[in-house]
Amino acid sequence: IENCKDCILFVLDHVASVTIDDCTNCIIYIGPSKGSVFIRDCSDVKLAVCCQQFRTRDCKRVDTFLHSNTQPIIESSTDMRFACLQIDYPQLAAQVEGAGISLYNNEWSNIYDFSPVDHGANFSLLPSAARFDTYLTPEHVQSASPDLNITCSESLYPLTVGNRVGGEFGKSAFSASS
Repeated sequence: IENCKDCILFVLDHVASVTIDDCTNCIIYIGPSKGSVFIRDCSDVKLAVCCQQFRTRDCKRVDTFLHSNTQPIIESSTDMRFACLQIDYPQLAAQVEGAGISLYNNEWSNIYDFSPVDHGANFSLLPSAARFDTYLTPEHVQSASPDLNITCSESLYPLTVGNRVGGEFGKSAFSASS
């Protein structure tokens, strides 16, 4: 995916790997990735992704709703914000299985920053109530797939609060409902 501006993109299938380059002011959903998702030179992007490995380089103001089986890595990126991915649609369980993703190993908040700054941080966690669906209108969702469901209460992915230093739940927590 490259050189997109003011776009809304949904990849509703599992993939081997994805590279996203030079995108601005986009909303992007990537189905489960068996390998890596690499974001470069992007700004003002809202992203939802499930992958084995997540990396960014030279990005600014990217909000990522993430399920990653390994530690996410940012490099030379600023104003990055992360939240736990919450999404579901009828084919998602089979796609997660096909990509070899573990639903119960999510490192979304365990960010490694290759270029830390002296004051502050290049990334933060979105509030625990943040949801990817707040960036979408019903028309966006309906045009992507009539069966797409982006509500938290029906997500395939377990909701975790992540590494919230001094936060609402201590170091980390797992939430599951029947």
